[in-house]
Amino acid sequence: MPIKRRSSHKLDWSIYREEQERKHHLHTEHSKSEASNNEQNEGARKSLDHWVDMLCHKYESTRLDAVKALEQADELAVFEALVKRIQDCDLSVRWAAMNILIAAGRKGLRPLLEALTQDFNSLCLRQSARHILQTLHQRGDLTSTEVQVLRVLETRTPPAQIARTANDALIASL
Repeated sequence: MPIKRRSSHKLDWSIYREEQERKHHLHTEHSKSEASNNEQNEGARKSLDHWVDMLCHKYESTRLDAVKALEQADELAVFEALVKRIQDCDLSVRWAAMNILIAAGRKGLRPLLEALTQDFNSLCLRQSARHILQTLHQRGDLTSTEVQVLRVLETRTPPAQIARTANDALIASL
């Protein structure tokens, strides 16, 4: 903002000081706002980490609460943890994790395919992955190589072939 001058072309120092104070106040408020946002982000990160840790709790009800708490999360680490929960011994935890991965769509697909390449002998993982992929395919969210993964999961294909097909889909998505 230009500094106002009096008719005698001299600076009006009171207006100048007010402008400088206003700028300082705005800068201070902005700094406080940034600090507050950083604290909120740090608090959210701690909360997120807490719920991811709770996914491995010994009680099913705690694991189910953790899955539900992570429903709105949109981070790769959360999707990776949820993929582990689709192999949970408790059916309600497994279904809750599957529903969140389905809602996440393509964002949760990479951790699922990676799990199929590493833990392909897990029947729970293969069944859950088939359900997730079927639902995503019905919505039109799968590529042709990902549909191939679904096809091998639907047949009596040896687990090692499922891993190779999932790996091919991962490579194609790069």
